[in-house]
Amino acid sequence: MSLLVQKFGGTSVGDAARVRAVARRVHDSRAAGHDVVVVVSAMGSTTDKLVALAQELSTAPASPHHDLLLSTGEVASTAALALALAELGVAARPLSGPEAGILTDGVHGRARIVHVDPAPLTRSLGEGVVPVVAGFQGAATATGALTTLARGGSDTTAVALAAALGADACEIYTDVDGVFTSDPRHVAHAHKLDAIGYEDMAEMVAGGARVLAQSAVEHAAAHRVPVHVRSSALPSPGTWVGNSPAGAVDAPHRPVVGLAHQAGQWRCRVADVGDEALPAVFGALTRTSVPLDLVRVDADSTLSFTVHADDRAEVRAALAELRTRGDLPGDEWSGPFGKVSLVGRGIGRHPDVLPGALAALRAGGITVQGVAIHPRRLALLCQESDLMPAVLALHEAFLEQESEPARAWASLPGTSGWLEANDPALDDELDSDGVRNPGLSRAIPGPVGGVRVSDGTLLISCGSFSSPAGASRHSSAPAQAVHAQGHRPRGE
Repeated sequence: MSLLVQKFGGTSVGDAARVRAVARRVHDSRAAGHDVVVVVSAMGSTTDKLVALAQELSTAPASPHHDLLLSTGEVASTAALALALAELGVAARPLSGPEAGILTDGVHGRARIVHVDPAPLTRSLGEGVVPVVAGFQGAATATGALTTLARGGSDTTAVALAAALGADACEIYTDVDGVFTSDPRHVAHAHKLDAIGYEDMAEMVAGGARVLAQSAVEHAAAHRVPVHVRSSALPSPGTWVGNSPAGAVDAPHRPVVGLAHQAGQWRCRVADVGDEALPAVFGALTRTSVPLDLVRVDADSTLSFTVHADDRAEVRAALAELRTRGDLPGDEWSGPFGKVSLVGRGIGRHPDVLPGALAALRAGGITVQGVAIHPRRLALLCQESDLMPAVLALHEAFLEQESEPARAWASLPGTSGWLEANDPALDDELDSDGVRNPGLSRAIPGPVGGVRVSDGTLLISCGSFSSPAGASRHSSAPAQAVHAQGHRPRGE
């Protein structure tokens, strides 16, 4: 007999009919010989309504009162599902997060799970009872106070319970059939992946894919929990994340596995952040737990990064507190932007992905406002109005046809430093817009760390690289960057 942890999101339990459908699925899993632990989110848009109510009543930041209010949505779902299960003759026990043995670090509104005591759940399972656990919550380890997790916390709850119980799988039921190459609600030609690795899934989520929570993927990877993302409406298999079972087909061997996008991006610029102030600034930003992207520090000590609109107020508050101590000047914000992320193994060093992406966007008349290159993710910033055209163009270019495999490269040992593209061999590789650079891709096998434009200069951070004989001059440079003279791209 296997043990399954099944998590059902807000859409899956959105009304009485859907709650009954979930109860039937749990009943059928039990009839098939499985032990089942269920995790549920709040019904439909309940959490959004509770958040709006809290904001209407109080201007204070997250507090024990906020957490108590927000946690009621999931608790109501546990009772509703237990009622439906009882109608099918299945004994069920509704449990809050603390009652299920979930302990957190005690941070209100953004708590992280630090430990799960499996005893309450194993006791229920031993009695032949289905535990129905409220997601998104747990008890502070130090005080026992109720705390809520970050958005998507029910996913993390399910994975954490599966890890603590040694479950055979954690099934995440959602309103789509699995993990797709892009959001199928926006991209008609997106196709479902049978399997995807933890690392690529984490990058898809970081790029804006909403099928799983970032913390859930991280927890699954750390504890090697097999996660099965599947439809709550259909019986067909979905997508296995991480440890896929026999018969599942891994993501294809091509440079781009999937594409994610996210609207509502805002860029923050903070001028004159000296070396002495940087630790304090990044410390304050890190304590917010807000994910930052496209982070850079320029030679003129200007710090810039992007955050989602939902996190902008929290970041501004953290920076304002630093200003009261005199640690930095004011901050400037621009936006909204859209962010498109191409995800795949070794994407940062593939010679064709960045030039191909820039060429595809340029052909569609889309101006790139910023680029960040990670080992498994290439993020491109554009005007928010250009976001969906950018998504469709890049999906067509990379995921609706077979891509060529990466070329083999022979790097020159020990070569790293500044490569100047005003040398004849590379100067003519920049087109009139300065955004398509096949010569740089040939000269730099990778890994590339980031790309930006400053005063008409294309800057690419990288490690060691090879180049045609006599085509470049090298000088020692701790930053290890490529400095390419060219024309300013449109919009810069």
